[in-house]
Amino acid sequence: MRGRERYVMLRHWLLESPAWKTLPAPAQSLYIQVAKRYNGSNNGRISYSVREGAVALNASKDTAARHLKILVERGFLICTKRGAFSLKTTKEASEWRLTEYDCDAPPAHATKEFMHWRAPEPDTNWDPKFKTRYAPSDHTVRRIGPHGTAHRTVNAENSENGTTHRTAAAKIDPSRYDYRDTYSYQVLGW
Repeated sequence: MRGRERYVMLRHWLLESPAWKTLPAPAQSLYIQVAKRYNGSNNGRISYSVREGAVALNASKDTAARHLKILVERGFLICTKRGAFSLKTTKEASEWRLTEYDCDAPPAHATKEFMHWRAPEPDTNWDPKFKTRYAPSDHTVRRIGPHGTAHRTVNAENSENGTTHRTAAAKIDPSRYDYRDTYSYQVLGW
């Protein structure tokens, strides 16, 4: 045997972390693909491109990029050098660091940022029937009057060619709005 056998180690504490348990399967697969390139001395310089991820997942580049972004957001990977692809000048893949291991370039201890990740609180404003968010019931106000600046057409005086029309901005009466609800007024523009 010429050298040591190579393998990817997935430790139990990594597999039991909330960040790993909630990862989509394609993101888990991409993590393993990047980890396969770690040889024990290149962490921080692991070359892996979105295009390679797309081939590994048998998916589009956008899908691969989305799952790599999830790995970064959860703290499994850190991009140490952003890649570039230009047909004329460069074809460089991004370089990555696995936070599970000590960094080799520059030397640093493992940060294991994924161990600090927590799932976001469930959104109580989500209605799966309509698949959209709605304002909480204590923040809604019935609107009285037009939305935004109202325009109306007014007749102008007769001109040489007959009657002309012009559009003029109507004045909005501020007394017709309920400004007590700042959420509706500021965020929704009411």
